[in-house]
Amino acid sequence: MSILVVFYSRSGTTAKVARELASRLGAETEEIKEEKNRKGLKGYLQSAWEAGRKTKPSLKSLEKDPARYDLIVVGTPVWVGTMASPVRSYLDNNKDKFDRLAFFTTQGSAQTQRVVKDLEAVSQRAPVALMEFTTKEVSKGGFQEKLGRFINKLT
Repeated sequence: MSILVVFYSRSGTTAKVARELASRLGAETEEIKEEKNRKGLKGYLQSAWEAGRKTKPSLKSLEKDPARYDLIVVGTPVWVGTMASPVRSYLDNNKDKFDRLAFFTTQGSAQTQRVVKDLEAVSQRAPVALMEFTTKEVSKGGFQEKLGRFINKLT
C-alpha cells in the first residue's frame, strides 16, 4: 500500500509527529508550504483570524500527486478549534484526488474540537482513522504509544 503523509506545521509540533509517522510506516511525506510568514505574534494572530474565518490561502506548488497513493494521512495543528488554513486549502484543492484519508491533529489541549467535522466537510471523506496529539505529549516524547495505536488503525 502506498501512503503519503501530508502536513502543515507552524511551530514544528505537527511536523515532528508527521515525520515519525512516515518513518514508521515507510511512507513518503509532503509538507504544505505557503508564501506567508507566520512567525511571531503577528503570524500567530493572522493564523487564528484565518482559521476562524475558514480562509484558503494560496499554497506553494506541491511535489506529490495525492491521486497516486492508496492512503493519504493529513496532519494539522488545531487553530481556533479547527484546521490550519493551509490544510483547508490543500484539502479543498485536492478533494477529488483522494482515495482513502486519515487525519491527525496536534493541539494545545485534549478538548474535543470541531476540527474533525471540518476536515470531513472540506475533504468530502470520512477518515479511516483519526488521532489527536497534545503539544505536551509531543514535546515530552510521550506520543509514541498513541502513534502506535494510530498506525494499527491505518494498516
